[in-house]
Amino acid sequence: MKAICGLNCDSCTFSENCGGCAETKGRPFGGSCIIADCCARHGCGSCGKAFAAPCRLKEELIAEFNGLKINDMEEVTELNALSGSYINLNYTLPGGQIIQFWDDRKVYLGNQLRKKDTDRCYGLAADEKYLLVCEYGEGGNDAEIVVFKKRKSPLELWDAYDSAGSLTGKTLIRGDAIPKGLYHGVAEVFVLHDDGSVLLMQRDWNKPNYPGFWESGASGSVVKGESFLQGALRELWEETGIRAESLESVYTVFGRNAIYKGYLCRTKAPKDTVTLQPGETIAFRWVDKETFLEIFRSAKFVDSLRERLQIFVEREIVPGIDA
Repeated sequence: MKAICGLNCDSCTFSENCGGCAETKGRPFGGSCIIADCCARHGCGSCGKAFAAPCRLKEELIAEFNGLKINDMEEVTELNALSGSYINLNYTLPGGQIIQFWDDRKVYLGNQLRKKDTDRCYGLAADEKYLLVCEYGEGGNDAEIVVFKKRKSPLELWDAYDSAGSLTGKTLIRGDAIPKGLYHGVAEVFVLHDDGSVLLMQRDWNKPNYPGFWESGASGSVVKGESFLQGALRELWEETGIRAESLESVYTVFGRNAIYKGYLCRTKAPKDTVTLQPGETIAFRWVDKETFLEIFRSAKFVDSLRERLQIFVEREIVPGIDA
């Protein structure tokens, strides 16, 4: 059986009850799988590397577990795919009621760690919404809840670059102050249709910066483990629904604490297949080059993006109008 995440299922003791990850589209036991859902949400398809290479989802959860700062719990360095039926322990509430937290049919990410200087273990498990740490004795007996909480918005991790644009090996967390001399990566994609029209996207009114303004194509931070090109391709898919096999590099600009790399996407995609990303965009328009320049030069366009695009637009768009 093929696993979307790349996990080797040959020795799994639950294989008799498993319908196959790829065969069931990420629902091997009838319920959802946190890893398969992540792949689908980010357009990864069958990523095949969640357990063989850096995985953004796992790194976010590892950071959240370690952020709980449970004193006698070892540092979390790895998480495994765990069937709900395997981790669904019984917990006794103060009033005597016995409860379980997980769904036997779902697949979660978790691990077991020794509790320091005792014969008990910590059990860790998480899905898209909740984080659980419990402790228990041999065979899962005498289970006690240590932490059960609703997850905050998942941490977004970034690679840190130096002033030469080289990776430093350090990690930045979105929302935290970026130390002086370090930069995070931002990928921006200008979308040009084969018929000469330009794709404009309108930012959500709830965005903290430039709400309701227009921008060209897609943009977003490059997450930890991604190259700028990989981030650009992902953002293009997430924010517009356009898949591209290749992009043309058109500019690199250093900001106060970010490195912006711009790409050009030439596409033949049907214009009515553009999609919006909830919380990010609320409308799109395909416009001819004259209309694009009118909006680009107006107060309706994101001015910081205009500054980065200026040379490219003068070289790529303006000559097409003059001709």
